Amino acid sequence: MSEQQRIAHYEQAYQADAGFESVMVHYRQRMLLERLRDLNAAQVVEIGCGTDLLCDKLDDFARRVRQWLIVEPAADFVARARALSARPQLIQAFAEEAVDAVRQACAGEPELIICSSLLHEVPDAAALLAALRRMCGPHTRVHINVPNAASMHRRLARSMGLIDSIHALSARNQMFQQARVFDAEHLRAVSLAAGFKLLVEGGYFLKPFTHAQMDAISGVATPAVLDGLYALGKEMPELAAEIFVELQPA
Repeated sequence: MSEQQRIAHYEQAYQADAGFESVMVHYRQRMLLERLRDLNAAQVVEIGCGTDLLCDKLDDFARRVRQWLIVEPAADFVARARALSARPQLIQAFAEEAVDAVRQACAGEPELIICSSLLHEVPDAAALLAALRRMCGPHTRVHINVPNAASMHRRLARSMGLIDSIHALSARNQMFQQARVFDAEHLRAVSLAAGFKLLVEGGYFLKPFTHAQMDAISGVATPAVLDGLYALGKEMPELAAEIFVELQPA
């Protein structure tokens, strides 16, 4: 399968996805907005954008962000982003092909690069990390978040005998062509190997069950319960559904 065919397949699967993933998108974006507020970044490069634009959630502190640049290879996602918002600049390309364009657009040094829910999906994680490293200036911060192989719901599935290993690829992983599932140790290791140093790491949202099972208990999983699960993931990142690192060039 060519890269363009892979992206076309991913577009179709992503746009057809519904249910509990929309909840995870909400809390993933909530975490990112919290990090943006803490970092006070004025210039942001986002690698991949999907269909729900993070940059349009910035109203309460939009004055701090003077530039938002999206690098996105999927034509449908680029077209949708252009139709939905005038805020971001858009480069339609894979990150590995966009290093020079990003550095030119950012006058040489991006302030913050966000790579959200992507590193586990690409065929070559090392190549993507190398591209992010080449985009960086000495003070650029890189945020990466991914699903957590050691999450509570994967540990439960292993305990039930549904999977042999917490690193086993689920049917959902395979549908989205996700080549790997990172635990915290692996995410740190590949980041350091790519020439970064670790600044911050954490997790968010403790998800007890699979997406389908969370959908099935929607009457129990009220907004207050979901907010509590989000907070618990921060308290217990080793069990959180998703984990993140923040890096700078070493």
